[in-house]
Amino acid sequence: MSEPIKPKTIDMKVLKDETSVNIEISHDLYSRIQALLMIGIPFENIDSTLKVLNTIKNSDKDPDMATYHTRTLMTLISLIEEAAEKEDKIETKTVDIASGNFV
Repeated sequence: MSEPIKPKTIDMKVLKDETSVNIEISHDLYSRIQALLMIGIPFENIDSTLKVLNTIKNSDKDPDMATYHTRTLMTLISLIEEAAEKEDKIETKTVDIASGNFV
């Protein structure tokens, strides 16, 4: 029995170059994006996390995938927060770093 032929290309929807879109983001989706940033990127330890954050702060280069994905999520979160602040829909809460829960 022969293996099925795998396609070499796929079609997918993407934004047109040099465009932006306005979207509504629910609190639940925003929370999931934040959780992905906090626990979804497999940092080895706090030192590796700080190294990535310093790279993002001090350079526009992404030397590895952890930095690339962290920068992507931080940029998305920042855009959401900026829009929320303009609409007075942002607040500051204290988070327990060990559990990730609000206190």
